[in-house]
Formats: sequence, C-alpha cells, structure tokens
Amino acid sequence: MVSYAVMASPEKCPGCGSPVKPDWTVCGHCLLPRHILSISPASQDKPAGPKPSSPFAVAGALRFGLAVLVLGAFIYSRQKTALQLAPPRPPAVAAPAANSPDAAGDASTTAGDVSVQRSPAKEWTIKGQVYDLSTLKPVADAQLALTDKLSGLRFTAKTDPAGVYSVKVPSMSEGGYEVAVLIKRRPRPFLEEMDPPYKTQNPERRRDALELLDSPSLAHVAIMLTGSDSELLYDLVVAQQTRR
Repeated sequence: MVSYAVMASPEKCPGCGSPVKPDWTVCGHCLLPRHILSISPASQDKPAGPKPSSPFAVAGALRFGLAVLVLGAFIYSRQKTALQLAPPRPPAVAAPAANSPDAAGDASTTAGDVSVQRSPAKEWTIKGQVYDLSTLKPVADAQLALTDKLSGLRFTAKTDPAGVYSVKVPSMSEGGYEVAVLIKRRPRPFLEEMDPPYKTQNPERRRDALELLDSPSLAHVAIMLTGSDSELLYDLVVAQQTRR
C-alpha cells in the first residue's frame, strides 16, 4: 500500500530531526522533501506474485493455435488429393535375352506405356527364283552377285535346277546391295518380278517387257531392308536369248 507523509509546521524533519520552517518545501539540513513518499509495512511484507493474464492475450493465443490447426489440415488434404490423382506407374517390362528367338529384328514390343526396342537383325536373307521371260522356264546355274555399295564386298549365290537361290548378307543401315545376274559367266539384263507376275500376263505384255530388257537405260534400285525385316523375296526374270 502506498501513502504520503506530510510534515506539519513546526515539526522536526523525519530524516535528520532538525526543525523545519513553515515555508520550507524541503529540509534545510538534509534536503528531505516536505512530502515524503512512504511504503506501508503491509505492502513491504507482501511477496510479489505473477501478474494475472490479460483476457486479450488469452484470446490471441487461442486464435493463433486455431490458425495453425487449419493450415495443417489444408496442407494434408492437398497432399492426399495429389496422391489420389497421380496415375499408377506401369510395371517394368524386361527386354528379351540376347540368345532368345524374340531378340532378333528391330520391332518394338509395347506393354502399357513402356516400349522395349529390339536390336536389329545382324544379317539379311535374300532369296527367290530366276526364270526366262520368253519360255517361262526356270533358269538353272545362274549366278547372282550382291555388292555392298559402300564397302564393295561381294556375295554370290547360284540357282538350282528349279531356278531357286538363297544368299545371306550382313545387314546395313544405309547404302544397300547392287544386284547382277550372270549366265554362263556373262552379265545379263534382268527385271524384278512384278504384281501380277509376268507368268500370268498375256504374251503382248511380256513382249513389251522383253523390249525393256534390251533397253540400254535399264537400271535397278539397290536392295535395302527396313525396320524389323530380315528376309526378302526377290524373284527375277531374264532373257536367255538376246534379241540384239
């Protein structure tokens, strides 16, 4: 409890005991103010305790805690929604073993959204039949020569009595193989089989083809397989008797 002690006149100074004149506001000897602030013994003995919390502070703490809870719930709901909307990951598909039959070719096997690319074939097989455009009979002992346009390597095959041949050549990504037909070791002009085959065409159309065989401007496109193909059926027609 706080109280003020007022010095009455004439009185002695409570500090030094000297007389104090009526017009003095302080003691002329110890300078003690006329009005002395004194603390009652009750207030001196009372221990200091914690100050009571303000209602506004309590309300602010509650609002802050509520805001933290709302923010946490919002973040959790967003993460849960994102996980539910994410598409499922497709299962992994193992590539075929190198020594398995499915490993050949350049085809791709698709499972779900995963595509497994197969390695290209290491060699091609070129096969077919050679027959005479005039007689429509097979040509036996004809030699086919396939020459790599880039390296110059040459691969040959010989027809059997049925005019059938087959030759294996290394695969390539560019260039191709140029084809030549030799009969009795002499180069002969040839035509690739067409659709419908020459065998099924009338004689007049076959005569036109024979004239094309005699043309000096006759040219051929180099053989080139694409994609996963590893075999080519390549039938040819020739004229064993030249018309020149």
